[in-house]
Amino acid sequence: FEMRGWILKKASSTYMGMSNWQRRYMYLQNDKLFLFEGDTAKEMEKAKKMINMKNVSCICFHYDPNAPERSRKLNKEHNHDKSRFDVYTPGRIFNLKSDQQDSLNSDEWLGILQKCAAYYNDKYDMRFT
Repeated sequence: FEMRGWILKKASSTYMGMSNWQRRYMYLQNDKLFLFEGDTAKEMEKAKKMINMKNVSCICFHYDPNAPERSRKLNKEHNHDKSRFDVYTPGRIFNLKSDQQDSLNSDEWLGILQKCAAYYNDKYDMRFT
């Protein structure tokens, strides 16, 4: 498995209850998903985050009613950002969405990441592939 492109990642820390979206260069290589500050050689020397796909239990759209953790906004009447998706790891749920400036969209990322996680983790939730 290999794929690369820009994505937006929701920051894990919040300031006064508000989280911001960080633009990251994401690179999937075999069973590792790397998130970098940028796509230059210098910026790709050290990943900001690395997700081991062997540990991913589920990847689904953020507003999926069947998701392991339902979005609190699922039943509220407002426009849902349909590009948002979540990567479930043992220690954290990564909230990601398409970077509008990138040619790759959330559907493409979701598809390849689901296949990758299902391939490397026999406990992956197959309802989402």
